[in-house]
Amino acid sequence: KKKKKTMGIESREVSLSGFGYLFSEVVQYHVRHIETVSELERKLEDVGFALGRRFLEFVAIKDSNWKRNASEINIVQYISSSCWKALYGKNADSLERSTERDREYMIYDTKPLTNHYISVPKELGSLDCASFMAGLATGMLDAAGFVADVKAHTIEVTTTVFLVRFFDSYDELYHDTPQENDGQSYFLASEATISDLPTTTPDNEDKDEHQERQEEVVASS
Repeated sequence: KKKKKTMGIESREVSLSGFGYLFSEVVQYHVRHIETVSELERKLEDVGFALGRRFLEFVAIKDSNWKRNASEINIVQYISSSCWKALYGKNADSLERSTERDREYMIYDTKPLTNHYISVPKELGSLDCASFMAGLATGMLDAAGFVADVKAHTIEVTTTVFLVRFFDSYDELYHDTPQENDGQSYFLASEATISDLPTTTPDNEDKDEHQERQEEVVASS
């Protein structure tokens, strides 16, 4: 395939059909081992998280523009532009800062690469395979030394918003993990900014289980 240079790194383009086939196999594998859509999205996040950590470690060595002590806004800008282009062939469509909640940002992608070749069955109708991309972003933030959480949510047929939230510690992150709330949206705190987001709430996850799951992912990387 054609060589190109992004972030000062020479790489080769991968065909979309090849990526689509490989990614669909990953999704189908995890579908056989889950019971809910939320569980499948967490599995995809885990896969992306491990890859995101490795990717940023590679970038830190190869990219002369990489700044290890970047601020929160700078690292989000770097991920949504340079990293997005290196991974998906284009920058994210837009990046916005929440006007309702501190340390919260939204990355918009109108055509997430992970959703190109995935046909979601009716029983998994609310599934957004861009959770894999959210996991990648979380992994990159973790490798950069930030405590953050990134979630993917479909807001239109072809548009996904990646909600990036920063925390002071993992205890704060786990404490702030959304709980079951009679179907109310996880995004109520930012409804003035992203009021059109879906009102689905992720499954409740015990703090210890969440921490163990993330430690397993980090260990595997």
